[in-house]
Amino acid sequence: MKKSVGLFISAVMALMMIVTSVAGFSAADKLTINENVSASVGDKVTYSLNISSVPKEVEDLQMEIYYDSQYLKPIDDSVKYLEGGSSVYNTKIADKILFNSANGVQGWDFSKKTMLFSVTFTVEKAGATDLTYYIQCMDYLENSQTVDEYVITCDYIVNDKAVKKDIAPIVDENGQGGNFVNHANGKGSQNGGDSPVGAAFGNQNNANNGGDDGNAANNNNAVNNGNDVNNGGENAGQVNNVAGENAVTNNQGQVATTATTVVKTNSSGVAVTTPDGKQSTWSESDDMWRNIGIVALAVAIVVCIVVLVMVNKKKDKTSKK
Repeated sequence: MKKSVGLFISAVMALMMIVTSVAGFSAADKLTINENVSASVGDKVTYSLNISSVPKEVEDLQMEIYYDSQYLKPIDDSVKYLEGGSSVYNTKIADKILFNSANGVQGWDFSKKTMLFSVTFTVEKAGATDLTYYIQCMDYLENSQTVDEYVITCDYIVNDKAVKKDIAPIVDENGQGGNFVNHANGKGSQNGGDSPVGAAFGNQNNANNGGDDGNAANNNNAVNNGNDVNNGGENAGQVNNVAGENAVTNNQGQVATTATTVVKTNSSGVAVTTPDGKQSTWSESDDMWRNIGIVALAVAIVVCIVVLVMVNKKKDKTSKK
């Protein structure tokens, strides 16, 4: 009898240890992005930046995306971006991605939700990190004035499954350059924009109370529209500047590349067709089913032990008779 009780207690303790270790393993293996997106080491996380509610055509765009290379690694051929005009991007600089595009002939229609830029990262390390953006230049086609009416959102996709859609992205507080004003809630000053964010604003007290986004930024150290993002050679390149080593000009819908950039342009205005590489399917429930499988195995072991104990007890009673 004592032997049977001992076996039962051992089985229960083993089950508790397995469940505890599974929970601990799952938590330690996760990366939290911007406090609301969770992914495991090795997962593919896609960050897509979108814009809408712009009342007029737009002629240019210059922006940067910031990440921590300890936790995230961009996949070069996963990049997608808006169609039309001439574009160039650079993913070879640690901790940031540069993007520059111009469409001064036809312009872009951003009145409805349009994807500006999308990139997929591989999760390298568990922990917590931020994924932020900063737009430096965006001007109206008709008068080259800075866009001040817009709504910017972002989508998060983990292993081909959308986990967050149409949420306000985080503006990088150290972003600088250009005349565009980035507001914390992703909206322009003409349609509900709140506090401006960026190195030029410091304590966010330097915003122009008149709401003119074109003049609100403090442009000390600013990068003018059309100039290189970084003149030290790590720049994304100046669109249509054939003298720039990293610049690529392409108005015929052809693909052009340099050692540090991959470019595809198309003036047709159709959906993005840049290949992003085939990825395996995954759902958020993968970890749950794995954990359930482990627990089920442990329960099966306990059941077997209990059955064995009951059989032994029956044999003991039979032998006593």
